[in-house]
Amino acid sequence: MSPLRSLILLLLHISLLAGADDSQIPLAQTISIRQPHRVAIIGGGAAGTSAAYHLRKFANESSVDVRIDIALFEASARIGGRTTTVDVFDDDGLPAELGASIFVKANPILCNSSLDFGLDLKGFAEKNIRSDFEWGIWDGTKFVFKQNASESRWLGYWDVIKLIWKYGTSPIKVQRLTQAMIAQFLKMYQEPVFPFKVLQEAVEQAELMPFMPLTGQELMREKGVSERFANDIIQASTRVNYAQNLAQIHGLESLVCMATDGAMAVEGGNWQIFDQMAKRADVTIHRSSLVTTVMRDQDSDKYGVQVEGDHEENPKLQPEDFDTVILAAPYQFANISFTPLLPSPPERIDYVSLHVTLFTSPHSLSPAFFGLEDQSQVPSSVFTTLPLGLSGEHHDQHKFFSVSTLRTIPPGKHSDKPQHLYKIFSSQPLKARLLAELYGFPFFYQSDESSTEAGISTIDKEYISWYHEKVWHSYPYEIPRTTFADIKLAGDSSSPKGIWYTSGIESFISTMETSALMGRNVAKLIVEGLQNG
Repeated sequence: MSPLRSLILLLLHISLLAGADDSQIPLAQTISIRQPHRVAIIGGGAAGTSAAYHLRKFANESSVDVRIDIALFEASARIGGRTTTVDVFDDDGLPAELGASIFVKANPILCNSSLDFGLDLKGFAEKNIRSDFEWGIWDGTKFVFKQNASESRWLGYWDVIKLIWKYGTSPIKVQRLTQAMIAQFLKMYQEPVFPFKVLQEAVEQAELMPFMPLTGQELMREKGVSERFANDIIQASTRVNYAQNLAQIHGLESLVCMATDGAMAVEGGNWQIFDQMAKRADVTIHRSSLVTTVMRDQDSDKYGVQVEGDHEENPKLQPEDFDTVILAAPYQFANISFTPLLPSPPERIDYVSLHVTLFTSPHSLSPAFFGLEDQSQVPSSVFTTLPLGLSGEHHDQHKFFSVSTLRTIPPGKHSDKPQHLYKIFSSQPLKARLLAELYGFPFFYQSDESSTEAGISTIDKEYISWYHEKVWHSYPYEIPRTTFADIKLAGDSSSPKGIWYTSGIESFISTMETSALMGRNVAKLIVEGLQNG
């Protein structure tokens, strides 16, 4: 059981609503559209593949003969965006999530798609960790809470009693607040909210806007949640999920961090959901195709999509003509030239640069690093928070947001010793000295100044047997806000033609599910426009 899942089971224990029914009753009479409506999707992540999948789905269910040709352009060689796995020890039997790791029962698109595609949701790694505690929350000087590792129901009850004893009714208040928020959020999947042309209006209709102008800290104070519970438990969750403190992140996202009942993952990697969406959408996929230019022809009202490396003398690489373009990637990172210029381009939004480090080691977390006695048990996974009363980034002395023990690989094929697989989230690359202190193995000091900057690559394989580092533009800094980027960047709002945008939803809620929801939303608007046109 993952540490996040056990935190969820401890705090929430709630049953969430399922997804919406997209089916429609076909009419007897159909209208034939002679030429296919051509759609170019830029980005093969959650939003782009969901847009493709739902375009095909809604078109097939339409009462009107809607013919669509879809081309998907992905800059990398793979589908999945910020969901990807790496093979530990280069062994395809040992995949580990490098990107988005879990989704939950309150995510109808991901849950229903996984079931529809026949994907195994049992999870891809089982722990075999010798520790009395599944996870702990550390404030830099002490563990403010530790969760027992036992699967015993009675110990689970004991942990709940400990929560209530320490934090009073605050856990119950947050549980009820989260449950109400989820019910409101799920309105965004159904009429009259869905589909929505303006995200702000949908947020208001779903009655979620009151959460948006407040920080998580302000929201918890307003709802009567104790400062200690907000600091110890909720902030630990915002840090592991969004690398942000409760005083910075907006109120809704702080609740999203607590709405993780029924956490699950696809065995072998969550990217398979989006890979299946692309395959089942019957699209032409252009991998390793970095789009550099989108040009609108004034006469034909068509869009040409130019890919890096295109040359005029090569007719196979000439820009194609599309009726509709969906930009399914953050505008500021896409680096696409639009001709003519977009009338109102999305504003630049700061994204977190999250350093994710996966590595294996025969060593366990060191009690000395956490100020414990030598024989003390360190929790298998450690989430961090700030000391009570401190909230700003300048107070954050932690070198990492979280360290999670994913599993233990038995000796044999790759090592003669058991190897623990760890994942660490941090704001900077991990230094060798930190890892030596964190795991209690020797650090060989050198006289030159560069030794303080030595990274994980300098550590002997006796101590770190395998590693993989990745820096993600993982999610926006989720500051309080009440406005969002336009969904339609160019073209009449009532027309399926033009340029559509999905990433505006990330400053509202940044998850695989919400990106997939925006892809679904854009697809529905396009198909409805074709039906009405």
